[in-house]
Amino acid sequence: MSRPKPSGRSYGRLTRHERNTVERMLDRNRSAREIAAELGRSPSTVTREVAAHRYVTAPRSRYGEPAPADLSGACPRLSAWPRCCNGCSHRRGYGCSRRPRVFYGLATPIWTIPGGTAPPP
Repeated sequence: MSRPKPSGRSYGRLTRHERNTVERMLDRNRSAREIAAELGRSPSTVTREVAAHRYVTAPRSRYGEPAPADLSGACPRLSAWPRCCNGCSHRRGYGCSRRPRVFYGLATPIWTIPGGTAPPP
């Protein structure tokens, strides 16, 4: 006997509202399991979502690029899940001097879209 899907979804993608929830909960340092429980999804779905939608914000020359696979030598926060700077105490105020800075974001920066403009220098 198979279990019914929680909301009758026939696809595995997250909705815009769910992605916004993921971003807010990452900012509050929630784990993948806590986020998944809130969304009624599998923790693996949340981890894949975060991995697929991380982008670089510093250095400026790489702004908007997908996060690199190899983050060795970067901030220790990037060596474990969620492998992004969301929720870091250094994110606000004076900021972190370590590079690259990697964030999970709901929206794709406009300059990553073909025909978009580059960020200001």
